[in-house]
Formats: sequence, structure tokens, C-alpha cells
Amino acid sequence: VASQVSPWRTGDNGETWYPVPTGIDILVQSRVTTDPSEPATVALGSVDFRGFTSNDGLRTGRYVGLALRQAGLPGGAGEGWSVVFDQAAPGPNRPVYYGTGDRGSNTLGEVWVDTDPSTPTTGWTKLMSQADSGGKRPIGLAVVRDPAAPHVPVTLAVLQNGQMLRKIGFDPETMWLPVTNFTSPMTSNT
Repeated sequence: VASQVSPWRTGDNGETWYPVPTGIDILVQSRVTTDPSEPATVALGSVDFRGFTSNDGLRTGRYVGLALRQAGLPGGAGEGWSVVFDQAAPGPNRPVYYGTGDRGSNTLGEVWVDTDPSTPTTGWTKLMSQADSGGKRPIGLAVVRDPAAPHVPVTLAVLQNGQMLRKIGFDPETMWLPVTNFTSPMTSNT
């Protein structure tokens, strides 16, 4: 789980929790996820530095914030609000997705993907622009695959205003569309 200072883990189904000594000196983790097929592969979304990836169970971390900035992430988008691996992609080094935005307001929302996180300093592509999100932060991400087209990822993004959008594939020309029949307590902005 994500928390202040470090992520925490349990080895006994939640009876006892321990901080993970990450060796990454950051104040707040916004999100943490692991690749279930490769449990030592972890990604952190961070309030302080956007994000980190690790392939050794957080013994070491690779900073991805600078690469995101170099790829075009706005300077004010300082937080990794959501993070997810494409678990259905062939591994190792499954694509990792980060939802980013501004710390002080619900603005500058974008989604970025690195299709090969083994190269943390390159490979970042903007998947959702601020125009697509209306600037709202993507606070939840998921990637699924249609059994009829298992090679094509479908990205789902829950925006802070309660809207859920979906995008099929990586093609920049493919639009983000609202998910129909979706309800959430977040629609009341609470």
C-alpha cells in the first residue's frame, strides 16, 4: 500500500505491516502497483517526484520524472496520481502507465505510457492530453484486453470529476470516449 514516507507490505494477509525500505528518499507515495506476474517489478507514483520504477522489489528505484519532463510533461504536473502495469502484455517489462496532474488543483491531467520500462530514461508517450481529460487528473487507471483482440490494450481512466474514459490501443488518432453505464460516488465531487 502507498503511504507517507514509504510503501508498506504484509507477508501474513494483513495481520502485520512493515515499511518497505526503498532507498528512494521521497516524502509521499501517491500510488503503488506491482506486476502480479513479476512481483519484484514495482512502480510508484509520487507527490514529490512524479514516479519511480523498480525491478528488484524496491531495493533500488529508477526515477522516471525527468524522462517524463523531457518527453513534454508540463512543469506544474508534479504528481503521479495513478499508475498501472499492462498485465496482459507479454513480459517481462510490461508497459507502465502514469496519470499525472497538478498538486494544488485538479488541472494538467494527462496519461503517459512507457511501452518498455526497462529503459526508464526513454520511451514515454503521451496517451491522454489535457484536451482529452479536460485538464482533470486521472486518479485511477486500468488496462484490459479484449479476448477477441488480445494484442490491443484498452486503457480506462477515472478522472477526478467522476468521469471514466476509455481508449483502444496506442494510436494518437484514436479518441478517448466516455464509458457508458458508469456510475461512481466521485460524480458528486466528494
